[in-house]
Amino acid sequence: MSLRRLIGRGVVIACVALVFHIAGHRISFADELLVSDNFGDQILRYDATTGAFLGVLVTNNPVANGGLSGPIGMRLSTTGTLLVTSQFTDEVLEYNRFTGQYLGKWTSPGQGANLNQPADLRFGPNGNMYIANFGGGSIEHFMPDGTPLGSFTSGGPGIFGSSSFAFGSNGNMYVGSFGTGDIQEFDGTSGNYIGQFANGLGGPSGLLFDTDGSLWVASLFTDEIYHFDSNGNPLGNFSTGAATFPSHIMVNPNDANELFVALTGAGGIYRFHKDGTPLGIFAFGGGLLVPGQMLLVSAIPEPSSILFVGMVLGVGMLRMRRRQP
Repeated sequence: MSLRRLIGRGVVIACVALVFHIAGHRISFADELLVSDNFGDQILRYDATTGAFLGVLVTNNPVANGGLSGPIGMRLSTTGTLLVTSQFTDEVLEYNRFTGQYLGKWTSPGQGANLNQPADLRFGPNGNMYIANFGGGSIEHFMPDGTPLGSFTSGGPGIFGSSSFAFGSNGNMYVGSFGTGDIQEFDGTSGNYIGQFANGLGGPSGLLFDTDGSLWVASLFTDEIYHFDSNGNPLGNFSTGAATFPSHIMVNPNDANELFVALTGAGGIYRFHKDGTPLGIFAFGGGLLVPGQMLLVSAIPEPSSILFVGMVLGVGMLRMRRRQP
């Protein structure tokens, strides 16, 4: 290899290193934990490893955030944007994942959606979006682009306020009926009622299936986390503390033996060992009033930053080629 070629490659490597150094404040490779603030009408960012407050993603300014009111559920769309349920405007709003810029209404009653205080939302095994209709007593489903498909769940005693649901490993849907304190099972393909999965809860919220197929459920009004096996048999429960009102659960991405629990009464995200041992506060502050749900977002650099690096790399490669004998 000629000396010129070696020098050219060295220039390219140096350019890329310089770009990453200069743009380091824009290119972050640390996972973030997004938290919806149900009373503060905003989405906040926390470091998923340390819990440190990183800033506001979606502001509580109603002009800038599209009128977000009572945010709960959050998901990334198929195009990478952030979808948030706006409970008190009966809408799902769409934002830029990196900047928090309001992009418009993903779906709303004005677009044909039968939404009444939407809460949880998630994509199902078939790729469609499902949304818990807290005020409407149903789970609504939509095409991935937001086109309404109507009510999904049918039959049974009825859902009395659903703030959370989850799909099991068998493909079926499990829905927390807030008013009746039970978990109802529905066929994951047809939406037909199958039966009662578990009961005895006080405002079931934050349903989470673990990797072993067991189900964790936050019992809002009894300040407890319940644990069931895949057949609905109780595996135990533990207290989150008096008047803490747990609303959402996720497994700690840094330790599979721990849970993150959103405590609405305590205004923060707390850590618990799966045996119930409290491990203290994890994420707090930044103006967080009442945490709704959490969403772990992957370490993906902002597209504009990737483009910037690519442009510099391309220029460097072009210069290297021109220098070749």
